Amino acid sequence: MNGLHTSLYTAALTLCLFSAGLLGARERRAGRSLDYFTIFLGVEAFGFALEVLMAHPATPLKSLWLGLRLSTALLMAPVLWLAVREIVEGARPAFASLGRTQLTLMAAGFLCVTPLIARAHFGLDYVDPANLTSAWHSRLIHGGMLACIGIFVWQVPFYLGRCRRLLVIQADAESSTGVDGSPSSRAWLHLPLVIVATTWVFGVLRVVQCITHAHPSLIVLGAFVEVSIVVGSIYLIVRHAALGNTASPILVENVSVSAPPPTHSSSSESKYARARLDPEVRARIRRKLETAMTSGALYADSLLSLRKLCAELKENAHAVSQVINQDLQSNFYELVNRHRIERAKQLLRESPDKTVLEVALEVGFNSKSTFNTAFRHNTGMTPTEFRAGNGSAP
Repeated sequence: MNGLHTSLYTAALTLCLFSAGLLGARERRAGRSLDYFTIFLGVEAFGFALEVLMAHPATPLKSLWLGLRLSTALLMAPVLWLAVREIVEGARPAFASLGRTQLTLMAAGFLCVTPLIARAHFGLDYVDPANLTSAWHSRLIHGGMLACIGIFVWQVPFYLGRCRRLLVIQADAESSTGVDGSPSSRAWLHLPLVIVATTWVFGVLRVVQCITHAHPSLIVLGAFVEVSIVVGSIYLIVRHAALGNTASPILVENVSVSAPPPTHSSSSESKYARARLDPEVRARIRRKLETAMTSGALYADSLLSLRKLCAELKENAHAVSQVINQDLQSNFYELVNRHRIERAKQLLRESPDKTVLEVALEVGFNSKSTFNTAFRHNTGMTPTEFRAGNGSAP
């Protein structure tokens, strides 16, 4: 039973390492980088390596491997979030952008398992028969493990939700800007989410199995299902990379600024040739848009999408899109982008104590690099140059 358990995780470990090396080499040759995605595969590989060490009957220091497995699992979902952002935004986000609260929770999780790690010994079991722990020490160890698991149980759905919302924004951007938005063009981005969700589900089931003392064969069965799903997902990712489609960042950041603005007159007329809106409806939507973007400052929502905007306006999405295209001679992302940059220019002039990153975050961007690109696209200069020139654009 242990041999099968070890073989399953060894196969998954090998595939993770192979995939990380393959993707890293491919992106370096293409002049791009998927650093966080490579790190994500590395974290997965390290987790499987620890599983092998725990499952092998002749391996000592099992408490050490268990403690490291629990603590490094807290890196999995945050690194996935950074990897998805890196792919979608086309820029490498800083690890500190996770935020102080998230970093504090991860550090707390690491501290919670230190009593377990401190009990590591060179025997072949988790408990050292020559140095048994007292009752209070045992409660401290198990309490710390449960606290770390509790953080993991909350953390993974939180980041999966953020990743999912960002991918929805990307889908909206692709459909709005004319990029191929078919499910096949972005389906591979959901595969890492499947991997993390699978690890989360079977991690919780293993905790339940340990608490209820269920039959050990259930662990092996769970490991087989978990490894099968993870291996299948990684295979599809590598296959997608082999076909040459993987790293094509959309630079979405809710506002795509990498491509020149499309010509609205001819395309919008043909697109809405059969959709005639009543003038009163057009006027009402224009008023609502103006209110939402000025007094409502809806553009500052970093997860704003056309779907979300229409829900706020309580208007039909097709009608709103038509008004933006035909009446405002723009598209959704250009409209939001314009309002964000105007507000950013005001902050750069009136708040010299705020850094460029703080301004970017306040107006709705998620990274400084994308903000710089959008700002240059709209003003012909970077935010720093704009501020140095006392807020005057050429």
